[in-house]
Amino acid sequence: MLCPADVTGLILAGGQSRRFGSEKAWHLVDGKPMIARVYKAISAVTDNVLISVGSAATTGRFECYGSCVIDGYLDCGPLAGIHAGWQHAQTDWLLVVGCDMPFLTPDALRRLLQATCSRPEAVVAEDDTGRCHPLCACYHRRTAQLVQERLGHRRLALFDLLDQLPVVQTVLLPSRSLQNINRPDDLP
Repeated sequence: MLCPADVTGLILAGGQSRRFGSEKAWHLVDGKPMIARVYKAISAVTDNVLISVGSAATTGRFECYGSCVIDGYLDCGPLAGIHAGWQHAQTDWLLVVGCDMPFLTPDALRRLLQATCSRPEAVVAEDDTGRCHPLCACYHRRTAQLVQERLGHRRLALFDLLDQLPVVQTVLLPSRSLQNINRPDDLP
């Protein structure tokens, strides 16, 4: 398994939360903002945490959770955040998670990291229904160029990115830890 210094954690917080109706990163779940809960999980497995944000205007709010990186491609979704992460990461692996996954656990993330030893291009979480979660995944630096190319052509779908990678490994994780919150009624 990778040691904490060999992986950069990236929390994606650059979205506009349109479906949620307010900034979901700051919505309280069991008394803590979602981003604080995600940060606690990811910082337990890596010493390097970046926060991908959509604009410089929002960096001040997030800096207590890590160094902020600004998406260089406007309105290009999570792929722009991953690109921004690669622009600043000093490691070969980028552990990507959404800020809206408040039930994520360090154990789940460790299981993803363990699967990197077979050296795939990506290790992606899969829930017990067989659904892949590309926003809870480890991406190897070999993916950085493809991410940039896809952004240049505005081909933004993460599932399509995964389809282009030679080796993608999935890791079964508890569905609860992968639950992302897109609307207030998604909360239990």
